[in-house]
Amino acid sequence: MSFPSDDHAVAMLRPVASTEDTVQLFLAALDARGGAGGGGDALIGSGLPDGAGDEPLNRLLERLRPRLVLWCASRMSPKLKQKVEPDDMAQDVMVRVNGSIGTFEGRDYPAFRGWLFTLAANAIRDAVKHHDAKKRQRPDPRSFSQTSPSERASRTEELARMRDAIGQLRPDDQEVIRLRCFEELAHAEVAERMGRTETAVRILYCRALKNLRNVVDDLEAAGPVTEPA
Repeated sequence: MSFPSDDHAVAMLRPVASTEDTVQLFLAALDARGGAGGGGDALIGSGLPDGAGDEPLNRLLERLRPRLVLWCASRMSPKLKQKVEPDDMAQDVMVRVNGSIGTFEGRDYPAFRGWLFTLAANAIRDAVKHHDAKKRQRPDPRSFSQTSPSERASRTEELARMRDAIGQLRPDDQEVIRLRCFEELAHAEVAERMGRTETAVRILYCRALKNLRNVVDDLEAAGPVTEPA
């Protein structure tokens, strides 16, 4: 995915885009589970016990965490956000991935990416159906982070600003950014998902990025983001 270097809002989305590093982390996780050694076979059926090969997978999940947080924020309803933070929902998804990676049957990173967002959609659906503000258990406290406290704080503030900015966009703008930037679907796939022509999607995407840039600029001018207590 390419981003115009002169667009501040799009530049802020760059950390959530897939890079060669992300793909290499996926391949390392695949290899740790016995997939790469089997000629590119799937992660499933590696014969490794639970927890084996988790370090490469955890590094991959940590790399994908910002994207998951923003994706969850863009999919969660305001009512659900009052009960569970997008960061916690993303953590729940990461725990689900770690616990069910043995069922992943894909052979490449795009397949893993699609599987990841399917799990995320299921997590949100389950939260909507079963969430109880007083009784619902918090996500597994296990942390996948390998970043320093200062790096984490900086990243958290940046994600909070971007999350708030996307939340202020029109629903169509949020959806096209989610599909193009987070799920990394091609314009044709986005058009099919949204029931629009490919040309209409391209115009919508450009407009959404422009609107996002304006909101981000306004938020930055307003000062640091205050995280909910």
